[in-house]
Amino acid sequence: MASTEEPAVVAIYEAERIPGPDGAVQRGDAPISEADAIARLQGGEDIVVCGEQRRANRNKARELTEAAFGGFEEDEPHQGRMALPHFHPPDRVPDDTHAFFEAPPRHARKKKK
Repeated sequence: MASTEEPAVVAIYEAERIPGPDGAVQRGDAPISEADAIARLQGGEDIVVCGEQRRANRNKARELTEAAFGGFEEDEPHQGRMALPHFHPPDRVPDDTHAFFEAPPRHARKKKK
């Protein structure tokens, strides 16, 4: 019997790490394309993949990091209670580039207007 389950919906956003001990990540106002996300990563900037399903978010963040750099390193949240899991480029070059992904109940903060 074929599965009738719909694929998980994910959205990709520009991301910015919020200074402070919580390790929180703030997302941009509007979703960006995969091509824009790859360009941001290659330019040394962060992205965050948001959605209801951790696995779908993780898979998309991994896919984008691999497309940008040809490989990846995965890292668990480690900068505070609100930190998100993420991928780095291989060998962490550029060092400050992250493809974060939401892992409910951990979510990116919406940008304050």
